Amino acid sequence: MTITRFLRALLLGALLLAAPVHSQAQTAAPAGPFAGLVAQKTARLTVYATPGHEARARQMAELCTRAIGYLEQPALLGFAPRVTLLVLGPADWKKYARIQAYGMPHTVGDTILVVAAEDNAMWRGSVPPAKQLSPAQARQVQQVYRTADGSVSMMKFFDLTAVHELGHAFYRQARLGRPRYWLEELFANMLLHTFVATQEPALLPALELFPQVVVDGTDLKTLGYTSLADFEQQYESMPSTKPLNYGWYQCRLHRAAARIYGQQGATALPALWRALRQNTATYDDAQLAAFLQTRVGAEVARVQTGW
Repeated sequence: MTITRFLRALLLGALLLAAPVHSQAQTAAPAGPFAGLVAQKTARLTVYATPGHEARARQMAELCTRAIGYLEQPALLGFAPRVTLLVLGPADWKKYARIQAYGMPHTVGDTILVVAAEDNAMWRGSVPPAKQLSPAQARQVQQVYRTADGSVSMMKFFDLTAVHELGHAFYRQARLGRPRYWLEELFANMLLHTFVATQEPALLPALELFPQVVVDGTDLKTLGYTSLADFEQQYESMPSTKPLNYGWYQCRLHRAAARIYGQQGATALPALWRALRQNTATYDDAQLAAFLQTRVGAEVARVQTGW
């Protein structure tokens, strides 16, 4: 399987994801929007899980809780979104998820975050074939994404992508302006990278390796769109009509977020947050680059000027 084919399989159907969790008594929801799921009320999240996956639900709730607790600090975003987390097995995924590709973290509306309860064919099938990688990359993939049973799966990467989806909840519930679609996606990637780099640094290889492999291994001739202008024009349709192309953009933005953090550290994320909060202004490309340069920093502006 080529890089193009495994990324297509990965993204097909995708539409575009610090305090400990204290669970109360778990009960199956008898009625309402999530009937049949097991409810877990935590300090920050309302969690519903497919029965039998309560431990996995606690694991994902803890990750999301740590991210929200870190990001809501006044020195960072000073804001916490309302989030309902659904941790679903395949049958319940069909009932409650918006994206039908099982395993793709995503949001439903601005408040519901959906993640998979089980390792799955998409995560395992997303592992790049060794013959398409350099020997060093092949060794890294085997080391970074190896699971407890000795198999290789992209589970670690997709679990972290749930924090990217949390970024959309922060962005939309706080009513940040969106002069460009790519800026919201960049914000979500910056939020994810900042959280991992500062709070979960041992997970940085799992976050960074997959986007690197995708960007390095994608033949641009196979893509219909490569510019940020194309991304703006095709944003709403591309995830379903050209998922490979959309995934390449997301991986480019992942790598941009890593470079921004490398240059500006954790200050870049709150700077972008403040610049866009309640901002309804419109900008042409030159104005937007100047605005980002002045208000956020040179490396963020360079995402546009150096794309």
